[in-house]
Formats: sequence, C-alpha cells, structure tokens
Amino acid sequence: MTAVPAQPAYAPPAPPENAGSLPEVLAALQPLTEAERLDARDRARQHVMRLAGPRPARDQFRDYTASEYPRWLTLGVGAMLVIVFAAAANVSVFRLFTAGRDHFLESIGIEWQAAIVGASSFLLAEFMVIAATIALRIYFKGRDRWLMAVPIGLGLLMAFVGNWAISQPQVALTAAGLWSILETATPPAAVLFMAVIGERLILESLRNRHRNEQAFQAALADWQQATAEPERSPAWRRSYANALKEAIREANGSGRGQKERRELMAALRGPEWAALVLREMQADRWFEEAIAAQAADALHPADAQHPAGQEVASATNFTRAGIAPQSPPLPGQTTSRSNGPLPGNGALPSNGALTSNGNGRSPALAGGPLGSASGR
Repeated sequence: MTAVPAQPAYAPPAPPENAGSLPEVLAALQPLTEAERLDARDRARQHVMRLAGPRPARDQFRDYTASEYPRWLTLGVGAMLVIVFAAAANVSVFRLFTAGRDHFLESIGIEWQAAIVGASSFLLAEFMVIAATIALRIYFKGRDRWLMAVPIGLGLLMAFVGNWAISQPQVALTAAGLWSILETATPPAAVLFMAVIGERLILESLRNRHRNEQAFQAALADWQQATAEPERSPAWRRSYANALKEAIREANGSGRGQKERRELMAALRGPEWAALVLREMQADRWFEEAIAAQAADALHPADAQHPAGQEVASATNFTRAGIAPQSPPLPGQTTSRSNGPLPGNGALPSNGALTSNGNGRSPALAGGPLGSASGR
C-alpha cells in the first residue's frame, strides 16, 4: 500500500510587516467624525432593509402549502359531486315540489302560494342536509356537533317522506318493488353522502388556505420588524461593522499621507479592523460607559483598577461590543484576559482616548498616540 503523506499542521499567517502594533495602527488612521458615523449607520440600515427584500405579498403564498392530493383529483371529485347532486335533485325536485304544493292546497287554495311552498319544500329538505353536514365539521367541535344531527335527520326524513308520498313504492320482494324502494330512498341518501364528501373537500381547502395565511403573516411580521427596527435584526451588527469599516477606508483614503494610510489599511487583518470599528462604536458610548464605570467604582472602590477609566480589553471587548475578530490572533496576542494589554502589541487606548472633542472626532488624550494622526 502506498503511504499517504501526512498533512502539515496548520500555521497561522504571519502578521503583516508594515502594519505595526495595534496602538500604532489606531494612531496612524484618522477617526471618523460624528457625521461620518451617522452616514455609516444610515448605510447599515439601508443594507439591512435590502437584505429583508421587498414587502411580502399574499399572492406569493397562495401555493405555499401543497395539498395531499393533486389538483386534478380534487377537481375531478368535485365535478362528480356536482353531477351526482344534480341527478338526485332531478329525481327529488318534482316529487317534493308536488308533495309540498298539494299538501298546501288542502288548507289554502291559492295556486301561486302553493307553487312557492312546493319549491321551498325541495330547497328546505335538500339544502338543510348539505348545510348542516358542512357546518358539522367546520364550525362545531366536540359535543356541539350532535346539534347538527337534528337538521340532518329532519332534512332526510322530509325528503324521504316526500318522495314516498308521490312515488308510492311497492313493498315487495320483486324487481319492480325493489326498484321503486331504491328510487324513493336513494336520492335523499345520495344528497347526504355527497354533502359529507363535499365537506371534506372544503375542509381541506380551508386548511391549506389557513396555512398559507399563517406563513404570509409570519413573513410580513419579520419584514416589518427588519425594516422598522433594523438595529434589532440579526444582521445589524455585521452590517454596521462593515459600514464603519468602509467609512474608515473612505475617510483615510484622501488628504495628506493618503498613500501611507492606504498601504497600512491594505495590510490590516481582522483584529486590527475590529479595533478600529470598536473605537468608532465607543465614540458614541463614551458617556454611558464613563457613568457606569464611576457607579461601579463608587459601589466597589476596592475592585476599581483605574479611577478615571479602565483600559479597553483586546479581543474580548470586541466580542462584548458585538464585533468578534474574524481572523486568528497575531502571534503573541492573547484573549484570555478581559482587562489586560495585548502582549507584544501594546495596550489599546483607554476609554478616555475614545471620547469626542469639540470638532466631532475622537482623538486620544493630550499626549496620547492618536494625537499624532495626520490631518486630512
């Protein structure tokens, strides 16, 4: 057997030679103004809204839920139901009409009123069975369904008696007698069973429509939340970080020293960009963080490490701000501590270095490393 050569162990890429340490990177690149940060925030909102896509339409979810049966089968069964019901109605309609009309004329001898009563007798008997059967499964639950047995039974009895009164079947064990009985009893029974089958078809259609509507409402709610409050979207942190990164590129891509800054930005990796983006995010939060730090020092003075503000941690604080480094750490760096400097790369500027001065930028404290950033 041929020996398979061993795969070399993964070695993290070496840091760029011209990138310098992290404090040098922060000092070499100009921070953003407040207006530039607001523009980056607007671009991030627009990006999240574009990710959400256009507003969902109800027509897009019309066929979201697939039926258990093919459409041609449902249409075919529905057509046969109509044929059977029409045939049963043709047999019963004249008998029930005649029975209702003649019985009405025995008490009231008005022909046009008797004709209306005869037509109503057929509609009452047949459609009461159909309506009660459909309502039995759709609108009633549990023991309430037994209430629908009353109209179903009355409709069947009315249709059967009306047919019997006119046809007068022969009750005999002969072919003619059996046929007369079947011809009298089958139409009312056919209407009942066709109503049951039609109820199943209608119920299946209503269930699919309800599932489609639920899917549409869920998609619409997600879209409205993403467009109304982009900051609550799961994609917000990534979009905002990318917008700030692009704004830093644009801000440092012009002015005096732009060539050196462009070469520096081209050599930066994930942790360095995370530090730059974090600096811009903290520029808007410096006041809240300072108040929180003072409150913590007042409650636990023995645990306070610095009276005027603590040093910003390296990669751990990036994660705390929602910006996690995407590439392996530089050789010599560590993320095991949350309040320590980066060995070999120097410490990040303190929170005081991330405050904003009067012109809207966030330079370092007087004498700090960011004080030597080149002007635009």
